[in-house]
Amino acid sequence: MEGITSGGAVNLVKLRGSWGRIGDINGLISHGASYAPATEDYYAIFGPDSSREIYGTSYRSLANPNLRWEYTDQWGLGLDLTFLRNRLDITVDYYNKTTNRLIAPMPIPDMMGIPTAPMDNIGTVNNKGWEFSVNFSDRTKSVRGYSVWGMLNTNRVKVTDRGLNKDVLMNNSINVNSTQLLASQVGSPLYSFYLYQTDGIFKSQDEIDNYVNAKGDKLQSKAKPGDVKYVDVDGNGSIGSSDRVLQYNYQPKMTFSFGGTVDFRGFDLSLMFQGVAGNHIYNGLKQLLSSGRYEGGNLSTAVLDSYDFGGNYPALTLIKDDNGNFSRMSDIFLEKGDYLRLKNLTLGYTLPKSAMRAIGLSRSSLRVYFSADNLLTFTKYSGIDPEVGNFGVDRGSYPVSRIFNFGLNINF
Repeated sequence: MEGITSGGAVNLVKLRGSWGRIGDINGLISHGASYAPATEDYYAIFGPDSSREIYGTSYRSLANPNLRWEYTDQWGLGLDLTFLRNRLDITVDYYNKTTNRLIAPMPIPDMMGIPTAPMDNIGTVNNKGWEFSVNFSDRTKSVRGYSVWGMLNTNRVKVTDRGLNKDVLMNNSINVNSTQLLASQVGSPLYSFYLYQTDGIFKSQDEIDNYVNAKGDKLQSKAKPGDVKYVDVDGNGSIGSSDRVLQYNYQPKMTFSFGGTVDFRGFDLSLMFQGVAGNHIYNGLKQLLSSGRYEGGNLSTAVLDSYDFGGNYPALTLIKDDNGNFSRMSDIFLEKGDYLRLKNLTLGYTLPKSAMRAIGLSRSSLRVYFSADNLLTFTKYSGIDPEVGNFGVDRGSYPVSRIFNFGLNINF
C-alpha cells in the first residue's frame, strides 16, 4: 500500500509486507561419513620384534542417514515515510524468522574416537526484531550539501524446540583449555555461555571456613584466600559440573551505526560510527594469560589486579590450581562486549576552479584527501578487540587493523 503527495510535509507513505520460505541444501553437503588417510600419526605395530609399522585408515566423522533439509520461514512488516520535500526519509521494519530442523554438530562421547562430530537436526530457533533507519539531507547558501543518518537494529534469538531432547546441548567445536563452554536449551538463546556462577573471591580463611553446606561441611575445602568462590546453584552441598548454568549470549541485542557528511567551500567531511550493545564475551585469552603458569608468552596485565597484589582478581596459581580458578569455565572471565567505533573518517579538499585555471587545467578537477579506518574504539572490554567473532569466545583473535590513507584524485 503506497501513498504519494506532491507537496507539503508528507511526501510518501508506504506499507510493506512479506513472507517467504527458503531451504538450505548446503547443510546436507559433505556431512556423510569421512575417513582419515594413512598417516604417521596413527599406526599399528606388528612382528616379533615390534619393528613393523602398519598404516590404515580411521573415521573422521560418521554419516547421519536421518539428516534432513534445514529450512527457514520469515515474515515481516515495513513502513517507509518521506517528509519535508524528500529531505527526510524514515524506514521501520519488523521481522520474525524461524529456522526449522537447524543443522549443527551432534554431541557425542569422547570414547567414540571421532574428531569431528556428525551433523544432526537439533531443533528450532527463532529470531525476531526491529530495524530502524533515518536519513536527512539538505543544503544551504553557504553549505553545498550535508546529510546525517542513523540505523538501529534489535534482535532476540531463542531456541524454541529441541524435539524429545530437553537436556542442555553442548557445542563441541568451541573450547578453552579443551573444555566446551557454549550450550543451548529450550527457552535460551542459541549457544549461550555455560559457566560456573561465582560470588567474588575469598578474602580470608574465616570466609572459607564459614562457607559450608547444610551438614556443616566446607563447600570448597581446597580453597585458600584469593581463590574464586563458586555458587552451589543446584543446592546439593558441593561444587560440581551440575552447578554450571547458561549465562548471557554472544549475539548483540542491538547493533547501530550513524554518521554524516558535509561539503563546505571545497572541503568535504564524512564520518561513520558503528557499534553493538547487549552482548557478552568470554575472555579466554585473559584466562590463559593470568594464571602465572603460561609458557611461551607474556602475562596479562590482569595479574596486577590479582589478590597477590591487593586486588580483586583471583590469586596466581604458579604451582597448582586445586580450586580451578583458571581451569574451570566461570563467569569471572565473562565481560560485556558493548563498543562504539569510529569506523571511517574521510576529509578532502577540492581545488577551486580559479586555481585550476591558474595552472592551465580549467577543464580538470583535483581533490586531495585523507581517510582513516577503525580510528577510535570506545569499550569497557579488557581484551585486545571487542570484535572477536568465534561465538564470542576470545582465544586471541587478531584485532581489526587501523588503516590510514592519503590520496589524490585528478579528473582531466
